[in-house]
Amino acid sequence: MMLSGDLIKRNAVLRNRHAGRRCFLVGNGSSLLKQDLHPLKDEITLVGNRFFNHPIVNEWQPTYYCLADPAYFDREDLISEFYPALRQRIQYSTFVVSVAGAPLVNERKVLPPDQTYYVQFGAELTHQEVFWVELTETIPAVMNVMQLAMMTALYMGCNPIYLMGMEHDWLANWVCKDAWKQHFYQDGPIEKEMFNETYRYRQELECQLRLWYGYEHLLAFLQRSGRMIINATAGGVLDVFPRQKYEDVLRDKRPVPGEGPYSPCSSPMAILRDRAFQLSAKADEFLRQGEFEKALRRLDEAMYAYPALTGLQRQRAQCLAKLGRKGEAAAAARAERLLAGAGAPSDV
Repeated sequence: MMLSGDLIKRNAVLRNRHAGRRCFLVGNGSSLLKQDLHPLKDEITLVGNRFFNHPIVNEWQPTYYCLADPAYFDREDLISEFYPALRQRIQYSTFVVSVAGAPLVNERKVLPPDQTYYVQFGAELTHQEVFWVELTETIPAVMNVMQLAMMTALYMGCNPIYLMGMEHDWLANWVCKDAWKQHFYQDGPIEKEMFNETYRYRQELECQLRLWYGYEHLLAFLQRSGRMIINATAGGVLDVFPRQKYEDVLRDKRPVPGEGPYSPCSSPMAILRDRAFQLSAKADEFLRQGEFEKALRRLDEAMYAYPALTGLQRQRAQCLAKLGRKGEAAAAARAERLLAGAGAPSDV
């Protein structure tokens, strides 16, 4: 069996595969019962977990199918129930899964090996800024499968990215969770056990906050790179991304300028911050190309424009280390830690 590093190098074929094309990330929330998925037949779609329960798969198969939860790779009762049902319903999707699933795929053929790509998770997305998404290297560890789908779509160059079936309203329904329908399908006994017994309410609150931090880090990356994720879910509480009605998306309408987190702002501080974002994104490109001097010049310009931007000093530390300037790299890393502890100033 190949080492994990060799496995993820295969992902290079996915880089910019769908550059400039829109895609739909379809979760499993009960709001899908209110939305007609038939029009997505010829669209690029990314799904996860138990989406195979949706009757639409009889009409079209998801383009990509993602799995990230470790339980799908190490919990035998779930493995023996889940994969036969998945394979019976899904025949033509490309799978994107955690490298932890590689032994299961290769030894027991629970997924088609030639249609399966692997990702290597590192530090949590919750705790780090995203400066680039490179699936042939370690990527931030996710809190849910849709965060993996988002990074996969970004790596493939999709723009814009539309979200569906992602209400994220389980905390609002905690008291009545026995009667509440979390998914568009009826949960089985294993899922009910996992949902009811895994966490107490405080832990769920903490998980929700960590999930939100991850989404916000992805949003910051999007703002730097000039791409968009738009929430077309019917209802729900996910307010990190700008919203657009699904019906309007199908009519090819674009979001109204000035709505949501992408609103232009005339605040001088915000203008400087946005300039620093742009310079940071350009530095990302140079970093990936190995042009460290050019990257450092862009970062120095960004520091001049908005020195409080989280992550700039971390990027500078990477550049300086590559250039052999270890003392300056260590100082930049310390400055980043100090900034992260103090917090950034208000933009208004």
